[in-house]
Amino acid sequence: MYYNRLSPQELTNVLCGKMGIHQSLSRPNRIYNIVYNLDETFTMDVIENNNSVGKTKGYYKVISNYNIGYIDITYTDVAESPYIESPLSKYNENNVYKTMKNLLGPFTLHSQSNRTGYILEYGHLYGKSNKFMTMFGIE
Repeated sequence: MYYNRLSPQELTNVLCGKMGIHQSLSRPNRIYNIVYNLDETFTMDVIENNNSVGKTKGYYKVISNYNIGYIDITYTDVAESPYIESPLSKYNENNVYKTMKNLLGPFTLHSQSNRTGYILEYGHLYGKSNKFMTMFGIE
């Protein structure tokens, strides 16, 4: 099945004012709970074994490249990961600390009629494999 890449407006509609949950690709007991606020700030709560182990904060902006939506991230405070394979670890050669920036996208939307959220698939600057994030409205 082929999914279209989201335009900037479609990405804004799915993302802004919503909460995303992303599971770590290397640690099954670690998840990231990300709130994308309407004022273009975000807070990412790092949860491991059901306990909060840190918060990462910053700014985001939905941008366009040939009418395909991307998220331009600027970190202001990063909760360092103890796992070297993470781009949030200072010991990873390819980490966010060098620029305090990241670019997420392009995004494809996987929606199903029996779900209350949306599943976004996306790439990023610091990894070779795509990631998945489930988006929910904030109540």
